[in-house]
Amino acid sequence: MRGLIYSHGDAVRATETRIFRDSETGMPLILRYQDVRRIITDAALARARFDRLAPRRHMHQIAEVPMVIYEQQHKLGRTADRKEWLKWLSRRDAQAFRTDDGRRLA
Repeated sequence: MRGLIYSHGDAVRATETRIFRDSETGMPLILRYQDVRRIITDAALARARFDRLAPRRHMHQIAEVPMVIYEQQHKLGRTADRKEWLKWLSRRDAQAFRTDDGRRLA
C-alpha cells in the first residue's frame, strides 16, 4: 500500500480520511480513522450518572458508538438485525461505549 492520493482531517469529529493507491491492484484504498478517546470518556461519565431505578420513557440511550465502528458493524450486517446489534453491544469489547449499567441486552 503506497501512494497517498488524498488526506482530510475533521477536528470536530476527530476523524481522518486517507486515500491510497494499492500497489498491487492500482485501485484506490480508502482508510478512515477516528480518535475514540473522547467518546469513551463521555460514555464513562454517562455510565457514572446512570440510575437504574430512575423512571424512563419508552426509549433511553444505551451506548455512544463511534461512527467508524458503527460503519464497520453496518458492513457486517449487525445493525440491520436489532437482536444481533444488541448482542454486539453486550459484548465485552463494546462495553466501553455503553452509557447504561452494562447488563446484557440480548
